[in-house]
Amino acid sequence: MRPPLSLIVFILAIALASCGFSPVYQSGNAVGDGVRGIRLDDPKNAIEFAFLHKLQRKIPQGGDSRALLTYTLTLTEASLVDRRVEIRGAAAYSIVDTASQQVTLTGRVTSTTGYSTSTTFSGIMANEPSRDDAIDRLTESLAQAVYLQILAKLAATQP
Repeated sequence: MRPPLSLIVFILAIALASCGFSPVYQSGNAVGDGVRGIRLDDPKNAIEFAFLHKLQRKIPQGGDSRALLTYTLTLTEASLVDRRVEIRGAAAYSIVDTASQQVTLTGRVTSTTGYSTSTTFSGIMANEPSRDDAIDRLTESLAQAVYLQILAKLAATQP
């Protein structure tokens, strides 16, 4: 006979609490306080605007900011065989302490995605919706990677 699901969840919760697990955004958590204190820089183009929108869902804005996250995105496209296009993206970022203007954290992440192109009878590529979807996936992937890297670096600096 299998134990009820509620018993399993209860045991897992106790196990996590006993190993020192605490949610990232818990009040008093140094990593959570660090993330909550980051303000995101304004985007410079449409791609960075899409990236910013994805990052705002992971790093809540508002309140007292003690640091500024600046970022630069670069995308390169390469045609592959059989009407495939690969987009490589990189996001370089820095976190600057707003009081001292000192860079406290830097990093760089990369990701790759792709899409298929199609041709019409006149030979014109009809691929903008596929490209837009690929860029949307790429900015989501880069935002997630930046967020996770910031969390890991903040956690590594805590005693």
